[in-house]
Amino acid sequence: MEHHYQYKAAFYKEGRQGYAPEAVQLITETIGTPRAVIADMGSGTGIFSASLLKKGCVVYCVEPDADLRQKASERLRHFKHFMPIAAPAEDTRLPNHSVDGITAASAFHWFDPEIFLRECKRIIKPDSPVFFLYNVRPNDDPFSQEQSRVCRQYCPGFTSFCHGADKAKKRCPAFFSDEFKEKHYSYDLIYTKEQFLSRCLSSSYSLNQTQPDYPAYRRELEKLIASYSIDGLITIRNYTVVWYGMIK
Repeated sequence: MEHHYQYKAAFYKEGRQGYAPEAVQLITETIGTPRAVIADMGSGTGIFSASLLKKGCVVYCVEPDADLRQKASERLRHFKHFMPIAAPAEDTRLPNHSVDGITAASAFHWFDPEIFLRECKRIIKPDSPVFFLYNVRPNDDPFSQEQSRVCRQYCPGFTSFCHGADKAKKRCPAFFSDEFKEKHYSYDLIYTKEQFLSRCLSSSYSLNQTQPDYPAYRRELEKLIASYSIDGLITIRNYTVVWYGMIK
């Protein structure tokens, strides 16, 4: 996962937004343990971890990329229950049966599912839940369709804005027991023009500044954002999806 975000940590921190508050509430209520201990896998710059820490959870932020971990430390160091872990999700080095729940926000599709499942079984307490969250943009949104056109023109690795969520959903039946659940929460994302440009440039498929087509790609994004912004802001249609339950 690390090389996909090379040169992008600053954009990632500035451009990524959180998830629907109802999703965070679902997690804390489902776990139902005061001061719950949660392993947030592939925690990146700590965007979702911050939501859990604000709820009073103890959070192991498991992230292998040094640049992303540094940004997380800048964001979260004032939380006394922030526990950074320099490790991949498949080998956290956490003690056996030490966490009340496991989360992965926009990250499950990066993991080796079989090895990750074994690691979850090892570190989670019996009868405790796992949650996968994604922000998903509807395919019929005109702005998203225009942005897709730009990405297809310049970014060889681009497939769609929901490729990660689609891949994660396909993996869920082999990961969870039969009664796993799915919840959707409407959660439009509002950015300044500068924030949304950072969001675009933080994507794993995005070109970075070392690539020849980067200046042209960036100019096209800036033109598109300017044409759709209102009073300096751009609103992206979005919902947060959560898959959760007990693991096999």
